[in-house]
Amino acid sequence: MIGTVNGALVGLVFVALSIHLREVLDHPVLKPRAVLALVVLASQIVIAAIVLTPQTRELMGVEILFFNGIFIAL
Repeated sequence: MIGTVNGALVGLVFVALSIHLREVLDHPVLKPRAVLALVVLASQIVIAAIVLTPQTRELMGVEILFFNGIFIAL
């Protein structure tokens, strides 16, 4: 359920950014916030997909740790 909600939110944020793209890119504060919002929501979708995949707990933990490291690096 969280993955579905986050998918809808990513879509809404993406559409809002597309409509006001020039304003967001020209503003020094809004650009990093927009990127952060998309990265956080996208990371939660990936984690929801990992949790729903049938696998052992250890492998799931390693995958979540790996993807969190990637998203933190962004």
